[in-house]
Amino acid sequence: MQDAVQVAPQTYAFTAHMPVPNIGVLPVNSYLIQGDEPTLIDTNMEVERDDYLKNLWSLVDPDELRWIVITHDDNDHAGNLRAVMEAAPNAKVAFNWLAKARIDDHWDIPMDRVFFLNPGQSLRTADRELVTVRPPIFDSPASLGIYDSATGTFFGGDSFGSIIPEPVENVADVSQQAYEDGFRLFNSLLSPWTQLVDQQKFDATIEAVARFKPKTILSGHGPTAEGMSDQLMQLMSTIPQVEPFVGPDQAAVEAILAQFEA
Repeated sequence: MQDAVQVAPQTYAFTAHMPVPNIGVLPVNSYLIQGDEPTLIDTNMEVERDDYLKNLWSLVDPDELRWIVITHDDNDHAGNLRAVMEAAPNAKVAFNWLAKARIDDHWDIPMDRVFFLNPGQSLRTADRELVTVRPPIFDSPASLGIYDSATGTFFGGDSFGSIIPEPVENVADVSQQAYEDGFRLFNSLLSPWTQLVDQQKFDATIEAVARFKPKTILSGHGPTAEGMSDQLMQLMSTIPQVEPFVGPDQAAVEAILAQFEA
């Protein structure tokens, strides 16, 4: 995991990278908003716990952390939730009822430390409003996108991610073709159900995000995208036309391993 990087006003990213063989890497991001009530957006992967917590507590005192907003319950977004909550006694977790129900199969989060949010509702802190919306792309029914009214930043969860050739901090550091190819691959791979949707209904979910006119889009799985809102909304609209990715079967994997052995 790389050191924390500022990606928007009062906002820092904690980024790890998962290798994608023969293609590049997939960023795995969580974020800290350093406001009057410091707020985490997701908690990254359990496998990155030691480095993640070291980075996190270098930027905020555990006693000062007030909110942990979970975009959805997958391990790469909520993998360190319990560790963070145990270290930060004054923090509450904000998510929807379904996210808690899915996490409850391995940890019963105390109800006095939970704040339930549904798409369309807001979490109001001392200095900002965090507005939730159902993101266009998701693989968990508990998914939330979050718009920070104070900075004009949209946190997309799984939406707006991209597999990129190598680790970079900003979309501007990737060639347009490579970024768009990785964007279409990741978003269609994550949500193959998009091939089944009505285009108008899908575009309405994009418009629900576009209406915020976000200055910066921060995906859980992509580099920072500044001033690219219109471009990314148009790119997202093409996902239902993308052929879904099909991974190698056993025979293909054995052939690949045989090549490595040779």
